[in-house]
Parts: sequence; C-alpha cells; structure tokens
Amino acid sequence: MNKLAILTLLAVGLLLFGCTQAPAQKMAPLPQPPSTPSGGMANNNGAAFPSDINENAGLSGVSGSLDEISSATATVKLWKHPALGSILVDGQGYTLYIFAKDSAGTSTCYDACAKLWPPFTIDGKPEADGSIATHLGTVARSDGTVQATYDGKPLYYYFDDTEPGQAKGEGVNGAWFVVKG
Repeated sequence: MNKLAILTLLAVGLLLFGCTQAPAQKMAPLPQPPSTPSGGMANNNGAAFPSDINENAGLSGVSGSLDEISSATATVKLWKHPALGSILVDGQGYTLYIFAKDSAGTSTCYDACAKLWPPFTIDGKPEADGSIATHLGTVARSDGTVQATYDGKPLYYYFDDTEPGQAKGEGVNGAWFVVKG
C-alpha cells in the first residue's frame, strides 16, 4: 500500500468516527493597563481610598488599583521602599516615575507610551508636605490635561504597578526611574 492510500484511509477514518478538534477552552482575557487617572486621581466610578502611608513598615490602609483611585487633590508623599529607599508616591501609595527622554517642562510620552506609563494628571497644583512641596509643579500636555512635575520633569505611573508600593517600572528600558527623595 502506498503512502497516499494510507493518508486517505486515515482522513476517512477520522471523519467517520467523529475524531475532530477538541472544543476550544475559554481563556481569561489579558489584563488591560489601568486607565489614566483624571482630575488628579479620579475616575468615573467615584471610589475613594484612604491616603495614610506608614513610612516605616509599608503601606497601611491603602488598597485598590490605579484605575480605581479617586481623590479631590493630587497629593505627593515620600515613602520608604524596602529595596529602593525613599521614593515619591501619590497620596494612595502608587509609585511615581520620571522618563529620561523628557526635558524639564515637556512631556514626550503620548499614545501607546501613555497607555503603559499613564501621566500623573491633576486639577490645580500638586500638594505635599515638607521639602517635597518646593520641587513640585505642573506642565500642560498637548492633549489639554495638566501633569504634575518634580523639578520640572513630568511624573508618570507604570501600568504594571497594580498595587500601592510596587515599583516594577524602575529602570525599564534604561529610561524610566522612580523619583528618589
């Protein structure tokens, strides 16, 4: 019997005995980057989170995700990260980053970049205690929003920081860095 006859018999056998492809398994959807907080730290659902940060032991009483943050003000604080030392976080404990390719007073992260690195946009001026306050400012983005800055450099979140206190964006592509205080 030649090879063509064998292949034909196998194909017919599969069709006759109902041996077809197994049903596809339903897969969970891929996680989406958090939406850019609007109005400083607000989104459409109005959820609110406590803003107390325990400087020595970690983040206390803070929960949620970046797209759930809601606050009337844009608070910036220093927090002692266990590996990175004193770093800048927002009032809910999410790490803030700077982009090495930005220049003082200019944001260059838009579109696909801003989906991975949502800008820390605010209404009004950022608030902070102590020496941090003198370093904070704002810059107008080309999309009409206002972004908080530290020493003139625009501040961003990282989409993969899904919980307060994470700093997964540190050193990404040699261009993204936490702000050390």
